[in-house]
Amino acid sequence: DIINTNASVSERFRSFLDVNCSYCHQPGGVRGLFDARYTTPPVSAGIKNGPLIAEGPIPGSKVLVPGDQLRSMILQRIQSLDPIFKMPPVGRNVVDQPAVDVTRRLIDQLAGPAPHLAVTPGANALHLSWPTTETPFYLLATDGQINGTNWLEVPAGTPINGRYNVNVPLSPGGSPAFLRLTSQRPLP
Repeated sequence: DIINTNASVSERFRSFLDVNCSYCHQPGGVRGLFDARYTTPPVSAGIKNGPLIAEGPIPGSKVLVPGDQLRSMILQRIQSLDPIFKMPPVGRNVVDQPAVDVTRRLIDQLAGPAPHLAVTPGANALHLSWPTTETPFYLLATDGQINGTNWLEVPAGTPINGRYNVNVPLSPGGSPAFLRLTSQRPLP
């Protein structure tokens, strides 16, 4: 089920393909060089960097290009309503937004890990920077020197060049000793 958040993004994407695409996209099916059946191992399915029968509208396009939503034709076709270009070609007149969202997330995840959190201490602030593909906040567990609390939530703010950049003001008296940096909120 595409909206089952208990399943991985990959499982949700593959279940969507199985239900919506595998009736054509499988050995012996219609044109298409990938196998959308859920039972086909991903390494054998021809989806990741899979070739297209014809060059896509964007040079370098493939079935799914890790980290490149624009050149991933599976995404372009799932989110299209053009009667000649959309997939599946019949049985829908609206974009399946959950399928589009899961496909985008999978494309981004397959790109591999982004550079993680960068921490730069300053005289009066601590500068945190992390990729927008990660959590929208971090929590700092401290020795109690930031605003008199042991936990400080650092919200993401506005992204710049694909990264969140936040300055955390330090209490007078210097830099706290950070015990932990986490994206999980502490239990009450």
